[in-house]
Amino acid sequence: MSQERVASAAEVAQEIRRHLPGVEDVRLHKLLYYVQGRHLVWQGCPAFVEAIKAGESGPVVARLRTDKLHGAEFSGNVPLAESVKNMVVQAITLVGDMSNKALIAATREEEPWMQATEGGMNVDGQEIPCESLVDFFGRLSPDLSILKEQVNLRRGDCPFVPDPPGAVGNLRSQYLST
Repeated sequence: MSQERVASAAEVAQEIRRHLPGVEDVRLHKLLYYVQGRHLVWQGCPAFVEAIKAGESGPVVARLRTDKLHGAEFSGNVPLAESVKNMVVQAITLVGDMSNKALIAATREEEPWMQATEGGMNVDGQEIPCESLVDFFGRLSPDLSILKEQVNLRRGDCPFVPDPPGAVGNLRSQYLST
């Protein structure tokens, strides 16, 4: 199996914008957070290279904000890995209909942000470690390791990428009902 190139946050943001034209910055950063967390758990590697930081509005990709302020643009010549594209769709399906206010509140209550900011008492752009994302998002799907193991036994060398919506539920019923 070949090693895929890790994308930039700008590339993943472009994919989000492809699905949600005119997406607001707050929603974009929260979607990037969910894509990164889920991709780390499902694929065992990051969806993008930049760090997620703890901002006042919850998790943000500070580098993406800095690039935007300085007018940096992404060319978009290299295609994203299918696993990243699918995680984008999953994140949009999961939280895409939440209001910005609800997204801010939800992500500020989640463990990765709370741990990085000492329970919200010290918000100073601290990095949210990938390990914290893996711990948190891994617990959201307690049967994930069993599911991945069963799928890998049947698929061999082909990487597993769930196709939303409903794919994970279908796989749970197919592989975990035995």
